[in-house]
Amino acid sequence: MSTKDFVEERRTKILEYVNQNKRADVGELAEFFGVTEATIRRDLVMLDEHGLVERAHGGARRRDQGSI
Repeated sequence: MSTKDFVEERRTKILEYVNQNKRADVGELAEFFGVTEATIRRDLVMLDEHGLVERAHGGARRRDQGSI
């Protein structure tokens, strides 16, 4: 399995996690996946750019949640 496959699999799992839990913290995701917080931030930027999650300070939330 290539590195690209691992990245895509991790991003898919991040999206699933956010959708199930309504939100996710960068630190908890980094610990869960065993990667750095910078890696998770890059993943969240990509997911946000594709309209899949909404980035929030320190993490992300489901896109369908309204703003406070």
